[in-house]
Amino acid sequence: MRRRSSCGRGSIGAAAAAGAAIGVLLLAGPSAAHEASTAGGGGGTARLVRMLDSSRAGITIPAGIAFSQQANAFFVVEGVPQGGAAPGETAVAQVTPFGSRVASTAVPYAIRAPINVAFDERRQRLLMLDGASTLLEIPLQGARLDVSRISRADVTSGHLQNPQGITVDPKTGTLFVLDAAGQRLVRFDPTSDGTLPGATSSVDLGTSSVQLRGIAFDAGSGDLYTVGVAERQLYELTGGGSVVAVRDLAPFGRREPQGLLVAPTTDQTDAADGTSVFLANSGVPINSAAGSRRAAAVQQPGGIAELSLTAATTTGTASFTSSLVRTTDTAAWSPPSPDPSGIAYLPKTKTLLITDGEVEETVSGITHFAGANIWETSLGGTVARTTNISKIAPTAARITNEPTGVAWNPTNGHFYVSDDDDQRVYDVNPGGDGNLGTADDTWSYFSTIGTGNGDPEGITYDTWHDRVFVSDGVNREIYQYTTNALPPDSHTHPPATDPRRSTSTSSTAASTTTTTRPRSTASSTN
Repeated sequence: MRRRSSCGRGSIGAAAAAGAAIGVLLLAGPSAAHEASTAGGGGGTARLVRMLDSSRAGITIPAGIAFSQQANAFFVVEGVPQGGAAPGETAVAQVTPFGSRVASTAVPYAIRAPINVAFDERRQRLLMLDGASTLLEIPLQGARLDVSRISRADVTSGHLQNPQGITVDPKTGTLFVLDAAGQRLVRFDPTSDGTLPGATSSVDLGTSSVQLRGIAFDAGSGDLYTVGVAERQLYELTGGGSVVAVRDLAPFGRREPQGLLVAPTTDQTDAADGTSVFLANSGVPINSAAGSRRAAAVQQPGGIAELSLTAATTTGTASFTSSLVRTTDTAAWSPPSPDPSGIAYLPKTKTLLITDGEVEETVSGITHFAGANIWETSLGGTVARTTNISKIAPTAARITNEPTGVAWNPTNGHFYVSDDDDQRVYDVNPGGDGNLGTADDTWSYFSTIGTGNGDPEGITYDTWHDRVFVSDGVNREIYQYTTNALPPDSHTHPPATDPRRSTSTSSTAASTTTTTRPRSTASSTN
């Protein structure tokens, strides 16, 4: 449980004013994630753990978000920009903590405010507000929503005008609704059978100057979270509406905050009761004049941010001093590498092999891709060779669009390439020329999901023990894999019967050191 601040409490309006007067303090953490804190009713820390790329799950404008522990999945509802007619039904996407879409359920109602969605763990049902007067209740059957048993509850007793978020206390089943029109928090307490007979209380949040959006209940502390849109602040409140802490969200660039949620962390090595705050960002205003979802996604893609409210562990004191020898501007190469991520040293040629797992992407209509996502350079940074192993033409080896990391095995000449998008490790036989990314390449791959590694990033090869080490950017763990057996979830290309395939291609098996997190089967080395 997080420790409460001993500072005095007040209203959101007072906290927002205090935050504006004192300003924002930015801290650089040991990882790429930023941390930020601000004062007002007690300061707090917010740290960006990861951005879940919702577009991988086919979700361009995430708005509503909920989580089911039984299904171990998020339920995500998209927003509909003004100008694009809402369909006669609402699609609820079911997404794993690794960001993969596993199901989609069509709810036979056109939900105009998709931010109003929450999951009731006590009754195992998804709740959605249909307008301001009706609550839809969709039971969970196994790990899937059962719309054949959908029911409707009348919530007119709450006198809701502009609901902008709902959340549920998982222990009691109490429903909280943020009514932005009156800046109040409306509470519905269920009966013993789960029925919500009517509003039982309403709390004035004490502000008319702050536009609030999203509401999330934290079972660990009993507090609630909401977001000040213009202020870009995360407010932590008691059930009575008093401010406990204020956290600054501006460093994370969340332009259009939508649904808010407290759910288990996606770090599979955290304690089983560890939680994060998840914030959906629609990218464009839900009521903007965007002509279609596709156009809106190109203009400003959305996503889901996972935020930790605890400070990152600090590193120890260094035992040696390093000095900078050279900096190479890889974006100035031709073709350019604006976001290099993987690097390996090739001793035979005394060159560096560098990968870029983002270069082929198009963001806001802009791309820097010029036919290469692999560069071989001198130690001084001069480009000697480029190649393309993405699935975007022109390419000789359609391996992956996301070569996050790369390593070389001097024993057999193979290359190992990690992919944080499809959660894979590729074992590439470069063929007779010995070069990665040419027409004679053959390869196999296996999924890292089975070992709990959902964000494979850096990769290196251990020549002494014939092992591959892969880092996980979310779990912050190092996973160790052997190279002498083929796991059940591996694949080869071309197939093993293809005459082009070399019999010397190695495969990669599961790792050998097991973590202790109950909900994870991951194998890793801390």
